[in-house]
Amino acid sequence: MLVQQKGECRKQKANLHNPNGTKFCNNCQHYALFDDYNICECCRLKIANRKQHTQLKTFERIVKLNRNSILEWMALPCSPDYNFGWPVRIGILNYFVPVRYFAEYVELPELEGDDTEKKFLENVKKECVVLGRYMHAIK
Repeated sequence: MLVQQKGECRKQKANLHNPNGTKFCNNCQHYALFDDYNICECCRLKIANRKQHTQLKTFERIVKLNRNSILEWMALPCSPDYNFGWPVRIGILNYFVPVRYFAEYVELPELEGDDTEKKFLENVKKECVVLGRYMHAIK
């Protein structure tokens, strides 16, 4: 019987349609079975919950899709009365976020730190308009 070291991948790939359920393991780089404590059965490391990822992925996705418009606005900003923006869901509320916050997001380097992420999101929550209940937002 071979003893497995913790963190060593045993190449036990699981099918996505497995009745026990699977999750993607970043250590093994494939889908694997997991136990009740989110520990990968292949490498015996804890699998991170997808909901724990940053809330800035929505900003990143909007910037990626609309990079030209945002860069154009950064080169020649217009009056705040004519600003355009996108509806964004932060937490359980939908906010209308003007383009200047996306320009600020583009200019900030390495925004993944906890303090800078919280400060940026709190600034957006404090200064942006909350949309109505039935207005659709980008998740």
